[in-house]
Amino acid sequence: MRPETPSRASDLRRIPIDRIKIDRLFVDGLGRSHDDTTLVEAIIRMAAGLRLDVVAEGAEIVEQARILESPKCPHGQGFLWSRAVTAESSPSV
Repeated sequence: MRPETPSRASDLRRIPIDRIKIDRLFVDGLGRSHDDTTLVEAIIRMAAGLRLDVVAEGAEIVEQARILESPKCPHGQGFLWSRAVTAESSPSV
């Protein structure tokens, strides 16, 4: 039986997703690695074209946030904004 993990870009049309999360390994290279910066910007543009939400994980410095804002990444996670918190101490949303 084939797993439901996409192995080709065309598979993305079949899988019911509404959000893409960019791994912190790519975010970490923003501003230092041309390849990481180009890849993250392309993911954000692709997600916008497909009307998918995007979360960039692991932003730790202002330069990373600035690069993420440039192509309009709407959500970010990382120590730049907050250290990890427990569910009990997290503000309700």
